Amino acid sequence: MMKLRSLSLLALPLLAALSGCGTGLIPPITRDFDAVTFTFPAPTVQNPVVFYSTTNQLGSLPAISSLISSVEIAGNATYTGFGNLAKIQVYIRQNLSGCTIQTDQSYVACPADESANLVQTIDLVKGQPAAFKLSGTILTKAVQNKLGYLGVQVTGGGALQGDKLLIDSGKVTVRF
Repeated sequence: MMKLRSLSLLALPLLAALSGCGTGLIPPITRDFDAVTFTFPAPTVQNPVVFYSTTNQLGSLPAISSLISSVEIAGNATYTGFGNLAKIQVYIRQNLSGCTIQTDQSYVACPADESANLVQTIDLVKGQPAAFKLSGTILTKAVQNKLGYLGVQVTGGGALQGDKLLIDSGKVTVRF
């Protein structure tokens, strides 16, 4: 009887340690997120800049975010407006240094040499939802640090000032 109890007492700390090491003992968590609308702050035709929101989209995450091993964000992107936007690249930065604040103060423009911050390329057809999945090391690091500014660069077609990009039907999946 004593040996059985000793073994079970040893197993508890081992199980607790393994549950935090990405062993899959903690199942992935998936949550919906609210729709987000990006309004283009200036006319963009295959622009050599990336426009970033000045809002930290990850600042309100819980403290547990430091334990996350990977993140995936999936949803739909729908372009509406008077331009002919056909392709965008999505970026994430943990700071906005080296960027220029735009007139309305809610966006900054950063040089297009942002390859280290690239998360995904999305092909668009005006008025039709385009499915996307964002993932990668840069996104996971931003979530772990609760610090992330999302950016968009036009790489096909063009958008006019005031055109909109709606991100909806979104789900975030995190793995520990």
